[in-house]
Amino acid sequence: PGDINEAKRLDALAAAAALLDDDVHVAIVGRRLENFDPQPAIDASPAAARISVETDVPDEAFLAWIAAADVVVDLRYPHRGEVSGSLARAMQIGRPSVVSATGTYLDLPDDQVMRVAAGPPDPRELAQHLADRRVADLHQDIDHSIRDPLREGRAPVAMQAVRRVGIVQHHLAHEAHRWRAERE
Repeated sequence: PGDINEAKRLDALAAAAALLDDDVHVAIVGRRLENFDPQPAIDASPAAARISVETDVPDEAFLAWIAAADVVVDLRYPHRGEVSGSLARAMQIGRPSVVSATGTYLDLPDDQVMRVAAGPPDPRELAQHLADRRVADLHQDIDHSIRDPLREGRAPVAMQAVRRVGIVQHHLAHEAHRWRAERE
C-alpha cells in the first residue's frame, strides 16, 4: 500500500468530497505514517461521515480496495519525481484515475487518467473531475479496451486477460468487504 502523507493532498480530497453528491463515498487506504494524521482534514469536511480511513491494510486488502473503487485519486504536491505504485496497480486492473498534472503523471495515457492542475489542488476542480461524466467514460473506455477481443488482433490474449481481471476483481472486492467487516 501507498503511504498516507501530506503530499497526497488528502485535505483537498476531503474538501472535494463535500462538493459531491451525498451518495459519493471516499476511502483513504494506505500505510499510516507517524508524522501525518489525515483526521483533522477529514473532520473539517462537511462530508466527514462519507470518508473512511483504512490504515496498514495487507497488500491483498489494499488491492481489493482499488478493485472496489469507481475511480482512484492519486495527487501529489509537492511532486518529487516519484512513481506511484498504487496508481500502477489501479491502472493494471483498469481503474480510471484523477492525478496531478505534474512530473511523472504527465507521461500517463490520456485515455486512462484525468489531470487536475499542478500545484496545490483546488477542491472545486477536483470535485468537477470526479463528478465529470468523462470519468465514467474513461471507466467504460478502459473496460472496453480490456474486453474487446478483436482489438489489435489479440483475441486469445484479450479473452484470457478478461477472465483473469474478472476473477481478480471479484476476489479483491470480496477481500475488501471481508477486511472492512473484520474491522467494524
